[in-house]
Amino acid sequence: MNNKYISSNHDMFKNHIHATTVEAYCLFINANRKCEYCFTELTLDNFQADLDIAEAVGGSTVDFDNKVASCDTCNQRKGTKTRAEFFVKIQADFRKNYSQKNLLNVIFVMH
Repeated sequence: MNNKYISSNHDMFKNHIHATTVEAYCLFINANRKCEYCFTELTLDNFQADLDIAEAVGGSTVDFDNKVASCDTCNQRKGTKTRAEFFVKIQADFRKNYSQKNLLNVIFVMH
């Protein structure tokens, strides 16, 4: 991979509030281009650098370990929850939206 390719990719990640261009690029690549909450495929159109612990509740905007690759939908739904709190919400929503019968159908179809 040449430097021109890396530079052009980095330019695409320059408009993220909570991450530098290089941090946003690293988050995107380290997450294998998947949202760390719902595992949706990330694109340059839906990728957002999110904070695990929101700045509004004391989270660091500087600490890279507090940064998460997220899709825009999950980032908006998460609000000021931590990653762990948001996973609890996602699980509750999943249980509410899928009866046990539907869940078995989903599992069966996936295999």
